[in-house]
Amino acid sequence: MEKPNASELECIQCSKCQLVCPLNRVDPTYSPRGYTLQLLLEGDEEFTEDRDLFRCLTCFQCKEACPSRTKFIETVRKARQKARQKGRMDECKHGVILRTIQQFQAQLSVSQNRLVHLNSGTFADRGEILYFVGCLPIFDYVFPHTSSMSTAHNTLKILNAAGIKPVVSNDEKCCGYDLLWNGETDAFQKLAASNLKLFKKLGIKKIITSCAECLVTLKEEYPAIEAVEWQVQHITEFVAEALRNSSLKLNTPVEEKVTYHDPCRLGRISHVCDEPRYILKNIDALDFTEMEFVRENSRCCGVGGFSNCDKYIKFLQNDRLEEAAETGAGHVVTACPKCRIHFNCYLDGNPIGKLPSLKITDITEIMAKAL
Repeated sequence: MEKPNASELECIQCSKCQLVCPLNRVDPTYSPRGYTLQLLLEGDEEFTEDRDLFRCLTCFQCKEACPSRTKFIETVRKARQKARQKGRMDECKHGVILRTIQQFQAQLSVSQNRLVHLNSGTFADRGEILYFVGCLPIFDYVFPHTSSMSTAHNTLKILNAAGIKPVVSNDEKCCGYDLLWNGETDAFQKLAASNLKLFKKLGIKKIITSCAECLVTLKEEYPAIEAVEWQVQHITEFVAEALRNSSLKLNTPVEEKVTYHDPCRLGRISHVCDEPRYILKNIDALDFTEMEFVRENSRCCGVGGFSNCDKYIKFLQNDRLEEAAETGAGHVVTACPKCRIHFNCYLDGNPIGKLPSLKITDITEIMAKAL
């Protein structure tokens, strides 16, 4: 039995992690504090066998609140890796489908057919700036009602308006986020190695992504594998910078009332909170209003890395959408494809209770309308 490093799980038993944990709010039996103490006392053997291992949303709210910066989520990731080695899997059907596709990409010389979905006049084969499309094409096959590729079309429209015709490569593969955070590190390493080789071959100097998870993976995880020579930006970072230096203008009024949902991976993990708000506040006629829980305190959409989706998650989604509805906004704007999928999934059936009419909108759609 291997005990995690005590310095990683230093805990003063203040219960702040439990007070902010989204799952604990809807299911008191789930306790990050309890698991931290169990790990310190008993090691991670039992934890790797516990179903709750795959229920953690890895939303980083506990880490944000912890006064001793306990690395509970990192320990969860390590335990999931051990669980995978024992053949343990989570129970999320969508996650299994998506990770199976990603595993195929890792094992075989295949990738998603991105180019067939895009206007060939909007991107280039060579250049120094790459638009990393990510799993948007896969999402459209698994979740066809969300039209995730619209985000790619809007992103290219925005980049073109800023005078950039980015590289889009059919040889790009999934960034590997879901695999990494669910313990399948070997497959992640293979995907990362393929993408790293591609970026070098193309001579890329900047990578722009419209996915919060791709941002975290390309910016934080890939450089840990090998030194990189390129900058990584989320599209909101790029647009905010372009607005400030006047290389892009949003001149068309958009008469909508919107509120903004901070994705965990963009706001709490990457600390990109100001840029989306700067953009929304600079669109003429747009009525932007805030929810109660925002920025680093934003509430999670309920599904981290497609590792779990159960009845408790539906309560989390209902709570967040109720909070959005209370602002009077007709659009919940977000900057993460998965947040958009999860909220749309909830609204497709309203399993907890009927909500006012809400549209879940990617921020690229609002920006594209404003061009």
